[in-house]
Amino acid sequence: MYLVGQLSKITNVSIRTLHYYDEIGLLKPSAKTESGYRSYTKDDLIKLQQILALKKLGFTLTQIKEMVQVNKIDSKIERWKQVFNMQLEKIEAEKRKLEKLEQSLYAVKNALILTGEVNTDDILLLIK
Repeated sequence: MYLVGQLSKITNVSIRTLHYYDEIGLLKPSAKTESGYRSYTKDDLIKLQQILALKKLGFTLTQIKEMVQVNKIDSKIERWKQVFNMQLEKIEAEKRKLEKLEQSLYAVKNALILTGEVNTDDILLLIK
């Protein structure tokens, strides 16, 4: 069992954040000591690591709460597939956006080389 301070140190998550996760029902401690301290198990630690990974992938706490609270194995597997598919779609969209930006930068650079100046249309092309 880990007290909230120990869990905070292990995971580098602030105590306030752990309290907040408890308040919103995202990560409830498995027990409380007689003096009222939150106490977490190894399963809670694993769940927190999942939460942190999903946050790093860009999911909101509401989305994460839905994902980690799925109980049935089949449902959990399907939910994780959805999570990864959503993230892959976001990455693909970001790649397309960066490729368009790259093409625009090359176009403006070539226009600068050919004409010796950058005009307003070229700048607008980059802003799009």
